Amino acid sequence: IQIGWTGGVETPATAVTVQVDSGTQLTLTGIISGSSNLTLQGGGTAVYSGNLANTMSGVTTINAGTLQLDKLAGINAI
Repeated sequence: IQIGWTGGVETPATAVTVQVDSGTQLTLTGIISGSSNLTLQGGGTAVYSGNLANTMSGVTTINAGTLQLDKLAGINAI
């Protein structure tokens, strides 16, 4: 999977686990792409936002917390 970070490096991986602690929010505005799986855990909120479509084709699993889809109308969030 690749998560596009503004100004950062995209890192391919076979599977990614993202920990978002309770009471916190992680906002991803870049493109999430690739065919690997993504697992969200922790009690916080992960937000997919921005004006570019995510093209990830792997499975998204939410073990705990909230996934908020906040892309512009007509843009694929998952």
